[in-house]
Amino acid sequence: MKASAILVALCVLAAGAGRAAAGYVVRGKVLGCDGRPMRQAFVRPYGGPNHLLFPPVDGSFSMAFPHAGAYWIWFGGVHHRTLLVPVVVDRPGPLEIEIRLGSVQIGTPLDSVRLISGVNKPASQASVPMLKRADGTFTANIDCKSDTLHYQLIGVQQGEVPLSGTQADRVAFDWQHRVLIGGQGDKFVSEVAVGAHPLEIVFDPGCLPHSTAPPALRFKPPRGDAADAYALYREAEERGTRFTKAARAFEAAGGDAQDFTYDFTADRWDLRGRIAAERRPLRKQLLLMQYFHLDGADSDSLLARTALQEIPADSPAWSLEWGGPNNVFSLIARAARRPAAINEYMDRVIASHPDSVVRAAFLYAVVQKAYAENDPDRFIVSYLPLVKEYAATHWADAALKRFGPDHRIKAGAPAPDVVFRGLEDSTVVVRPHDFRGQWLLIDFWATWCAPCIAEMPRLHAAYATYKDHGLAILSVSFDPKRSDVAAFRGRKWQMPWQHAFAPGQDFEDAPRAFEVVGIPFAVLVDPVGKIVASGPELRGAEFDKTLARFLRAAPDAPH
Repeated sequence: MKASAILVALCVLAAGAGRAAAGYVVRGKVLGCDGRPMRQAFVRPYGGPNHLLFPPVDGSFSMAFPHAGAYWIWFGGVHHRTLLVPVVVDRPGPLEIEIRLGSVQIGTPLDSVRLISGVNKPASQASVPMLKRADGTFTANIDCKSDTLHYQLIGVQQGEVPLSGTQADRVAFDWQHRVLIGGQGDKFVSEVAVGAHPLEIVFDPGCLPHSTAPPALRFKPPRGDAADAYALYREAEERGTRFTKAARAFEAAGGDAQDFTYDFTADRWDLRGRIAAERRPLRKQLLLMQYFHLDGADSDSLLARTALQEIPADSPAWSLEWGGPNNVFSLIARAARRPAAINEYMDRVIASHPDSVVRAAFLYAVVQKAYAENDPDRFIVSYLPLVKEYAATHWADAALKRFGPDHRIKAGAPAPDVVFRGLEDSTVVVRPHDFRGQWLLIDFWATWCAPCIAEMPRLHAAYATYKDHGLAILSVSFDPKRSDVAAFRGRKWQMPWQHAFAPGQDFEDAPRAFEVVGIPFAVLVDPVGKIVASGPELRGAEFDKTLARFLRAAPDAPH
């Protein structure tokens, strides 16, 4: 699309911000930390009108949703942190929100600032150091070859999170990071008209908004499902913040991050008491879900069955599980220990929930469960609607890659003989064919993946048990840096087997050939190069059973 067409489209979106159709409408203002409009802001809804809105100069926005339910909305602005807000629209007419964003937090001391130029380029690219002057400002001379310089700054915030500069004729949305979740940059690029070569760019930290106040949100009316959902979401965030602070303090005191544990007992008891006393339906449903996130499958089976009774199949609470409801539902299902009731509940969600993404997620859960249980009838009646009726969803794509008739990673198929790049040296290549005559376990993982780390005890035990009986392991890391893996292996889990590297931001040919749609993911290959097991068969307790079925350890092998 040409730049002129993009500008026209953005103008149409901005103009439409004040003319949303009647129905289920969310409207309001997004303001800066000082309570005033920002130079530029964006609003990004998910689950309804899935497109960006750029509010006019007063920060006002308005959008119509297709039906009652729960949605997510991202708010952001120049030099402010993004804010994710769960919104429950439970009746026709406008729901009004006023958002006050928090300012970006400047690193201290602010000594090293770098400038990256160009559009849609990653923060790790070559950058230009800026010179710090006596007055606290930073400067850099840039030899720009075009009539406009597009740039961002690195080093103003902690880490490699980019931020727009303070010198700009205008700002543009950073399309490269338009769906970057969790980043604290402002998602904008500074643009400067070039009048001379070289061009001097000045960054003045004093021009940034300075506020330690947290973001503020006000609903009108101030109570109801919308306010309850947001309040509980912030509570969950605060628990996560406490967890993170405790983990950092543990490491700062010399502890190994892999040995860190956190006691959620007080939080669990608090939630149990509130669940018992709560009378507002949606609030109770969200409290139940939060409880299972903390307690998991070790939860009281009676409380899990209570969740199945208290959370209706069409509850908007399922839409408020960021990333999908599958994780928390699987925890409830395992704790409930009622397979027939679980199947019946999933069927009711698929039949009645107004959110198509939730229906697709539950269909995927049925497909996955039927596949693992070797139930072809239930598999096919769920798989076909998923890939046809919900083809645009992540869940349909994952099902096609994992279970589709054309998928290659299945028992009896030959293992793709593709090239993996060595972890320590990228010029060293490893191929599955190199392991002919051995049983090969290919393990796709990353140090940032908590479920991957949870598999470490099983991997190490399996290697100790079967390494002298023909088992080789190739761990393929999706970490952004090779040094992350080196640091990880220098601590508790040494992983004394072969390693390869496929950076998580760029799925290379090898992971794609193995149809990796998420990690952890493992594939077991027999000595002649045939796949014998993959996916769920190589996770948790099934991992031990699968290896025992195919590899015959000596009677005195360790267990």
